[in-house]
Amino acid sequence: VSLGGGYIGCEFAHFFSAIGTKVTLVGRNPVLLPHEEPETSALVKNRLSRHADIRTGTETVAVDGGEGSIRVTVRRPVDGSEETVEGEQLLVATGVRPNSDWLKPENTGVKMDDKGWILTNQYLETSAPGIYALGDALGRNMYRHTANHQASVVGHNLYSEQKMAMDLHAVPHAVFTDPQVGQVGMIESEAVKGRKVMVGFARYHDTAMGYAYGDEETFVKVIVEHPSRRILGGTAVGPQAATLIQQVVNMMHSENQTYAPLVRAQIIHPALSEVLARAFGALRPVNFELEQHHH
Repeated sequence: VSLGGGYIGCEFAHFFSAIGTKVTLVGRNPVLLPHEEPETSALVKNRLSRHADIRTGTETVAVDGGEGSIRVTVRRPVDGSEETVEGEQLLVATGVRPNSDWLKPENTGVKMDDKGWILTNQYLETSAPGIYALGDALGRNMYRHTANHQASVVGHNLYSEQKMAMDLHAVPHAVFTDPQVGQVGMIESEAVKGRKVMVGFARYHDTAMGYAYGDEETFVKVIVEHPSRRILGGTAVGPQAATLIQQVVNMMHSENQTYAPLVRAQIIHPALSEVLARAFGALRPVNFELEQHHH
């Protein structure tokens, strides 16, 4: 039994079910991966449900057991009904909290927020002179690749008079579940606030390599600001999603942060990269109307 419908819960549900373990995933949120695009959450839930028992929109009210078995009592808020889920092992993946309550970094002059995460400036300097912080201790973007990048920023700032600031506009992540998920930047609901936005959508199945995979549900979605054409975010859900979305990350770090490099490039055929090109080629306005030019 796994508690939590975030990326850790979804990854372990996929892994254990793939090796033949009977898995029940219990989540309080009505959807899995609630911080992803709605299309992503829906597809992951649908696909994982084929291999695991998915119980979303439930509250865990009790856990007990012994002698190699555990029992989890869950309640559905919609009607108040309760049921018991049984298993041999329990995985709790309901979130992360800091260990600053016993580490006590405040004794060194390091300031924390009200939840206990360490506060830094854009150079990853804490409030204590000469002390830097990085990784999960900051309470945000808890990814190994982000910590690696932060380590390089700290290493530079320790020995250079010209400080390097953390750039957080294009922090990518991946969820290695079924199907694989890759995402960077904003999702659509975030991007439409205060700006004109265009969205492009393409399915793997509409390309030669995607068709060979025989999967009609997987997709790529990209979000672009209008009229600058600056990339705001992107999502890939399907085989090699993390590798596909890395191409979007790279373009978001180009000089103008647009998809112009993809437009000018030749796309290898048949390769999954074609679905990314199709998504950018299918951009349509979502919160405004394009001006019609009459001749």
